[in-house]
Amino acid sequence: MDCAGAETFIMNVYRNINRNKIQFDFVVHTDHHMFYEEEILQLGGKIYRAPKFKAYNIIEYKKWWYDFFKTHPEYKIVHGHIGSTASLYLSIAKKYNIFTIAHSHKTHDTGITLMRMEFALLTCATRYIADYFMACSKQAGIDRYGKKIVYSNRFQVINNGIESNKYTFSKKIRDKVRKSNHIDEKTIIIGHVGRFTQAKNHKKIIDVFYCFHKKHQNALLWLFGEGELKQEIEEKVKELGLSQIVFFKGLSSHINEELQAMDVFLFPSLFEGLGIALIEAQASGLPCVVSDAIQDEADIKAGLLKKLDLSLSDDQWASAIEEMLPRNREDTNEYVKQSGFDIQYVVKNLEEFYSKTWRNRYGK
Repeated sequence: MDCAGAETFIMNVYRNINRNKIQFDFVVHTDHHMFYEEEILQLGGKIYRAPKFKAYNIIEYKKWWYDFFKTHPEYKIVHGHIGSTASLYLSIAKKYNIFTIAHSHKTHDTGITLMRMEFALLTCATRYIADYFMACSKQAGIDRYGKKIVYSNRFQVINNGIESNKYTFSKKIRDKVRKSNHIDEKTIIIGHVGRFTQAKNHKKIIDVFYCFHKKHQNALLWLFGEGELKQEIEEKVKELGLSQIVFFKGLSSHINEELQAMDVFLFPSLFEGLGIALIEAQASGLPCVVSDAIQDEADIKAGLLKKLDLSLSDDQWASAIEEMLPRNREDTNEYVKQSGFDIQYVVKNLEEFYSKTWRNRYGK
């Protein structure tokens, strides 16, 4: 439950769901302090810490889950967002007559890698175990569960909903954020929000910005997020002599305001389930230059997306950024709602699903 796409979506739901009827408790696979930990506890949620799965500890891992469900008979629905071990914990949950949901938050690249093969082996069994299946996009569902399930009555797409009103563009907020960072209106801010992982393609971000900055000396790059590849990207920035104009902003609980200060959102993902950060960017009226790996469902139809093939040169990507400037920011709230990404729409759908499942399964 750190600050990343799937986690942010879960918290958006948790904040807005009727907690007098439905309460979320969390099983996490970490001992470290989490970004959303205090908020979960404040909202009435409990946090349980399972051992991190490392293959060789499979007996210990399964025992933990058996003990957990045995000592916590109060849980009647398990909504699984961790895909790698879903076949393990969902199968154990079913033995305790618990309704199980598998939820896919990402697609996969087309390349054959050892990591992808390992993940496929771990996750394949899930399609034969879970009672119901959800995904952030149809392709994220197909990649994880296969077409047979996606086109059945046991699957639905759950949009990565956001609190759209928080992202509505405000010149006042834009000026405030820029002023607090000592940035004038002539400065161009290119922004990105995402974990430092292979999928987010930060190397491409840096290379494209390097080309863009050659023509636009008044440009800065803001990178929000943490992750295992952050140090590697920091070194690349130093090698290119960009340390004074590329800012690693870490995690932010005010990303809705930070987006207001940006001028273009750069999102060249290698693969992406949907990209909640992209929905947030469009909700703030921010023009976006993205890869063609982005799912069509991520376009809220506000005319803010420019898709490019990843095989195009960095100069071509830089030119695409230029084409999106300047752009008058508009209120895109209605586009978000019409596209089904407003959190109230998503929460209503999930509340009805959980309640119906409860009644059908347990007669309550």
